[in-house]
Amino acid sequence: MSEANPQLRGVLFDLPQVVHGAKDFLAKRRVERRCEVLGGDCFKTVPAGCDAYVMKHVIHDWHDEACTTLLRLCAEGLAPDGRILVVEHVVPPHGVPSLAKIIDVEMLVMSDGGYERTEAEFAELFGRAGLHLARVVPNESPLEVMEAVRA
Repeated sequence: MSEANPQLRGVLFDLPQVVHGAKDFLAKRRVERRCEVLGGDCFKTVPAGCDAYVMKHVIHDWHDEACTTLLRLCAEGLAPDGRILVVEHVVPPHGVPSLAKIIDVEMLVMSDGGYERTEAEFAELFGRAGLHLARVVPNESPLEVMEAVRA
């Protein structure tokens, strides 16, 4: 693992109690020198100057207002030509079966306003945060990668 893409550096950012222990995890994989671990509140600040922010299963946990705040902070912190990559389920059109629709019901029960979004809803959400949904990349998993850039 440590030999793949040795030029890449990252910042693991999450709540302090979540990142506790991450340094040991990274050290066991011999990548601790390539990854800074920071604890904080992503609704107040995010590490600045990153070429990319990657979030997986984060946006679906929150209502639109909270997501707009988080995405706006990321947009403000982006390096020039930076990207925001959001990995989530994307709800397909009516009548198309999808795991995303089942997860949407779970989010209704298990979160405070979170839900699975359609591509149009993601585009609107990104727009409110000063971003543009550049593309949606499907893959073999049930998740898709949305790439957003500054508007």
